[in-house]
Amino acid sequence: MKTIITFEGQKNTIQGECKPKEAMEILGLDPKEWKVISKDITEKAAVYAIERRTPFYVVPKTEDTTAPQEEDNTMSAVDLPFGPDDHIEPITGPNEQPISGTVRVDRAALSECLNICCKITSARSLMPILANVLIQVSTPENDTALLRISATDLDLSWQKTIGATGDPLTICTHAGVLYSEIKALPAEVETVELSYSEEPANKSSMSGNLKFRSLSVNGRCTLFCADPEEFPEIAAIEQENFVSIGDLAKAIKAVIPAVSKDETRYSLTGVYIDPVNKIAAATDGYRLHSENINPDHAAPAVIIPLRTASLLLQYPLNETMATNEAKDRVVFIVSGGTLISRVIDGNFPDVKNVIPANTIRASFASEAMLKLIDGALPLSEQTGVLLTFNGGLEVRSESDAGHYKWNIPCTAEGLAGDSATFSFAPRFLIDALKSYPQETAIIEMPEEYGACLINGKAVIMPRRV
Repeated sequence: MKTIITFEGQKNTIQGECKPKEAMEILGLDPKEWKVISKDITEKAAVYAIERRTPFYVVPKTEDTTAPQEEDNTMSAVDLPFGPDDHIEPITGPNEQPISGTVRVDRAALSECLNICCKITSARSLMPILANVLIQVSTPENDTALLRISATDLDLSWQKTIGATGDPLTICTHAGVLYSEIKALPAEVETVELSYSEEPANKSSMSGNLKFRSLSVNGRCTLFCADPEEFPEIAAIEQENFVSIGDLAKAIKAVIPAVSKDETRYSLTGVYIDPVNKIAAATDGYRLHSENINPDHAAPAVIIPLRTASLLLQYPLNETMATNEAKDRVVFIVSGGTLISRVIDGNFPDVKNVIPANTIRASFASEAMLKLIDGALPLSEQTGVLLTFNGGLEVRSESDAGHYKWNIPCTAEGLAGDSATFSFAPRFLIDALKSYPQETAIIEMPEEYGACLINGKAVIMPRRV
């Protein structure tokens, strides 16, 4: 059996069976520079076709013209297109030149940015690049550098630009690791110095586009970096689309407890913001919280995911909102940066039609009721809490572990008989009273089983007694 190596239109035969790597070495080829692209093995011969891993060009050896050169028409054993003394270099472009530089930025400003980025980046994603942040440093004409930091998990993105000094750089590194290292700096350090280096992974092996990228943080450590070209592009949303919404943060805080956790009811798993009807709302099908908002002009209604709504409450929120032309993305201004979120696709219930008009109206001290429900909570988590309006208000709960009963003053109007009893999930009552705090709570109920309205904004379906 014989081994045949073909490349660049040439056919080279080696007597005996051998592996492609061994055959390349016999022919004087470096296996690191060549790869097998096809093979055909029969009983008589093993034929391997190979090609170069990366493009190469040849820099001819400088000849000494002082001495006569004897013409040599012989070819090498493998008919190489260049001589054994030629110097081979990989083809390089402007992006393959070694890059290095240093940027200095305020520690507090960068830490605030990374704190938000770590809430967005996804370390468990099938795309490792989504665990990284993209840091882009540019130097405008006034020589004052601007550092823009970006993070995304494809559903939620955040960008912010802060001041810096140093060299123009583009860095992509792990958000959590960088944030941890910056937090670990001594307390007296006020400036973070990021020293970035990018060069071919192995200069001597002609490794093509493979790069070794590293980042040093104040000279304390070296972090390995990813390729910035792999970082997903974050599409911008035009500023003229922004609508200013007064009391937006207050409204989100009031309605967010009612957001559904049931993924099968997808359109209910977020907060509904409707600048046209000037209302924000959330529901899980058993209760609904609503709150008024004050937009400066009409804009498309959106349903933002629970994760986005929660993030808006954790950081300073400039109460503005905008959607893109496709209406599948919404942007908010958070901590001076832009938070871009996907929008939940679906129809939200008509809030005005859900709010009931009831005949029974009762009022009681909100704080006293909260304390009673907290006390009954261990017994009522599974069975519910019973409210009986009979000139006063009796709070009862029973379970296998025991029973609970207490009375507080209450004023009730519209009772058809001597009393009326309703059973509620205790968590629903607690969330409603805390979302709409007022000294005297008001609950409106129907004469028979139906939706109840608390403080004019929280709708709760009672349990059947």
